[in-house]
Amino acid sequence: MNMKTLETNAINVWGENGKSWLNQLPGIIKQLSDYWSLRGIQPIDNMSYNYVAKAVQNDQSPVVLKISCDKQLIENESRALKSFNGQGSVRMLDMHHELNALLLEQAIPGNLLKSDYPGNIKNTIKVYAGVVNALASCPEPSDEHTHVSKWCEALDRINDDQIRPHFIRKAKVLRDFLLSSATTEYLCHADLHLENIINHGNRRLSIDPKGIIGEMAFEAAAFDFIDQNEWSEPDTIQDKIITRVSLLANVLAIDQERLFAWVFLRAIISAQWFIEDNGDPAEMLNLASVIDPLLTRPSVSEAAHKPEIKVDELTFKNALPNDLKILNALIRQSKAHWGYSKAFMDKFMLLFKITEEYLAKNTVKVMLAKNKIVGICGFKRHTNKVLELDYFFIHPDYIGQGLGKKLWGFSCKLAEKLTAHSFIVWSDPETEAFYIKMGCVKIGMKKSPLLPNRKTPVLEYRLNGDHA
Repeated sequence: MNMKTLETNAINVWGENGKSWLNQLPGIIKQLSDYWSLRGIQPIDNMSYNYVAKAVQNDQSPVVLKISCDKQLIENESRALKSFNGQGSVRMLDMHHELNALLLEQAIPGNLLKSDYPGNIKNTIKVYAGVVNALASCPEPSDEHTHVSKWCEALDRINDDQIRPHFIRKAKVLRDFLLSSATTEYLCHADLHLENIINHGNRRLSIDPKGIIGEMAFEAAAFDFIDQNEWSEPDTIQDKIITRVSLLANVLAIDQERLFAWVFLRAIISAQWFIEDNGDPAEMLNLASVIDPLLTRPSVSEAAHKPEIKVDELTFKNALPNDLKILNALIRQSKAHWGYSKAFMDKFMLLFKITEEYLAKNTVKVMLAKNKIVGICGFKRHTNKVLELDYFFIHPDYIGQGLGKKLWGFSCKLAEKLTAHSFIVWSDPETEAFYIKMGCVKIGMKKSPLLPNRKTPVLEYRLNGDHA
């Protein structure tokens, strides 16, 4: 048998405990074989995180033996299987608590739904939806099951520059939107991809449930919208996802926008889990990149809660020492808007906090709306006489209302008063597009002082006296 994937995953996820479990596994299998009178044990080919084998009990009943290194994982699955009780799911026959093992009914012939995909899309989606609905019709779940909000906490642990700050911020917005607006929730399988649906006689049943309370759009977002082999044709990916999301949403009678949102959110959560388990998040991040431009409703919902400002009413003044607390809070909020972690922001503010000494030596202005500070710009001149736009921040509550363009025009006029013909901007990667749109030219990259493996863009703006 080939256990390489199982061995790699067990060590990556559970470290020394995983190594110890792998060493003890042959003995555990022997104990369970005797305990449950199992014969003809045949490990399956696609083991990933758990040992799974087909066997015969008492020389007559076909069963499946499942053993895990993770006690919590196997207990969660046990609770879910008890709740489903064979409705849309295989049945659990017994559990050995001390050895983290389950004895399950064996689905025969046990062919994966994935084997029909993507050849027959409509039929696959129809069968998949049937399993989703069967699981959703189970009795009301008890409080012992975990809520999806617990899974969403993974977003707050992200501290890796493989996940773009824009993705982190969008995922957090979606999390708040989806969790606060969910209506009907039930006990979901929560990992219902096509390899976790198999046939048993003339029925399709799910295996390997996680048992999470959530809405149907969360459940359906685990569908394999893109087969791994289809990534070789990147130009076709988005159209395929749009078609399949639409088909699945229609068959399940769920909101298509919510399904798109959950696909994106689950992709970012999964990417974080891969990083935590020393795995590769690339496929999940590729999926998020395709879904990102297709999202609409949450961004509209977010914008609806922003205070409105009339650009013509904005005023400017010098930043004063008694403004420092407000200024530094605004800088932190504006930077964190792009999804940076608390740990990153703490380090950022140690380097970029404005002090009284900085105010005394440099030119710093604030933008006000009805006497409230909503933006800041600041220039400093280096020893080589190069002028740098050192601070340029808008309060996140007011982003998207034209304040950035207004502050930019003011900053350019200010630079001219400082007798500059040009100035440079050391930009965050997420704001580079704004500066390019304003007329800046990218002149290089500079190593980040906070993220060693990251380089950030350096841009130049040449003044011509024409600033709105």
